[in-house]
Amino acid sequence: MIYYAHLDQGGEGCDYTIGCGHALRKLKADSLDAARAEVEALISEDYSSEMTEVAHVKILEVATVLELDVAAHYQPLKEKRQVAEEARRLKSEREEFERLKQKFGGDAA
Repeated sequence: MIYYAHLDQGGEGCDYTIGCGHALRKLKADSLDAARAEVEALISEDYSSEMTEVAHVKILEVATVLELDVAAHYQPLKEKRQVAEEARRLKSEREEFERLKQKFGGDAA
């Protein structure tokens, strides 16, 4: 099993940042009891001041981990953005060309 701890400082959050006051930490523990002990040590070490005090902790026991290939997901989106950017660039160049043609005449060399 893999263990994670969700630590929540509670209240309205520490500022207007999304997720402020929340932390998800991957634990090294190999059992639920070891996870509990690791979280207790973590709180004592990293969350002991009044500014970082934790209000709620959830220990998550993960049985299945599925890793997604996000690069494969983003590749078509990147290609679509590149095509759109190239179309915008060409349109801008065409408009500039037409403007200069009007300004200097179509036959000028």
